[in-house]
Amino acid sequence: AVEAALGESSAVAGAFVLATAAAGGAGEAVGRLLAERWPGAELFGTTFEGLVLDGRVWQDEPAVALLAWTEGPGMPVPIVCAGGERDPDVLAKEIFSACDRVAPRAGDLVLLFPDANGTPALRPLLDRFSPAFGGTWLAGAAATGVDGRSSHGWAIPSDPGESELLL
Repeated sequence: AVEAALGESSAVAGAFVLATAAAGGAGEAVGRLLAERWPGAELFGTTFEGLVLDGRVWQDEPAVALLAWTEGPGMPVPIVCAGGERDPDVLAKEIFSACDRVAPRAGDLVLLFPDANGTPALRPLLDRFSPAFGGTWLAGAAATGVDGRSSHGWAIPSDPGESELLL
């Protein structure tokens, strides 16, 4: 379905693979299969307590969702940032330098998927980060790991490991 919507397998530039914690390692396994099918595509993923997909909430049961894109204007710029205590100004610089910008522009959207268990002081981070850059362009969800452990963010071709922020 993705290839039909985007053109062909070579057109896929990247994808986010989002899985429920109940899916265990299925999200990453799907990512590895897609990496073989879509050589050169950047693939990123993490797990969540639940997903909203196909008109319902998937929680406490396996589910995997995929958001894929092609090269071109408006394509996502995925960034994996180190977890733990983060200074909002440093985090903002990491985000916007990856996009060749110094601040968000009208229409920009940052999707933030921090580890719900492994990112200390998340609320204070967001309280300081959002007002500095307008706030309305920042959205996301707290990622969770299997059985309450820290989430496992992954990226292909390189793997960021556990307890890291995924953007």
